[in-house]
Amino acid sequence: MAVVLTPFVGRLRGVDMRWLVTGAFVAFAASYFMRSHYTADASLWALALPLLLQGVAMSVFFVPLNTILLDGLPASCVPSASGISNFARITAGSFAASLITTYWDRREALHQARLVEAATPFSPSYQQASNALQSQGLSPVRAAGSLMHQIGDQAYLLSSIELFWVCGWMSLFVISIVWLTRKPAPSDHVVAAD
Repeated sequence: MAVVLTPFVGRLRGVDMRWLVTGAFVAFAASYFMRSHYTADASLWALALPLLLQGVAMSVFFVPLNTILLDGLPASCVPSASGISNFARITAGSFAASLITTYWDRREALHQARLVEAATPFSPSYQQASNALQSQGLSPVRAAGSLMHQIGDQAYLLSSIELFWVCGWMSLFVISIVWLTRKPAPSDHVVAAD
């Protein structure tokens, strides 16, 4: 979606770019909130629709953001400003990836600990699941291993759902920062670097 729609967004003239970035963040938030309702048996459409929406958001995000960032700069400063912008974006993305991965793993451990507390041989649901696996030919040890594997998968799913929910609210919060920027001057041409 992003590859298909970006050229059309680049041709928009006379639109306040802050509105486009706001729309992109709303679409990002909607995509994250849709993902926060994932289940272990989600359909292909439930998985694909948030990705399509995120593709639309990506196409509407980068061109207006660069317009806002480079607004009012002389042509001689555009390459330096673009380089600084890319450096800041890549560095922030690296920190964010590290923080998200750490949070994801730690929340998974918490969820797994809580799920394991309920998965005891005395639990009726655990006994029923174990008996069902044993009736299909698994030994008691393999049935327990299979159930523990499922608990790990569920713990990661719960951690992912939490992250998507947090990212959705963060996307909505960032909209307020977009409106602290000044309105970019309308332009009928693209500034080329010397």
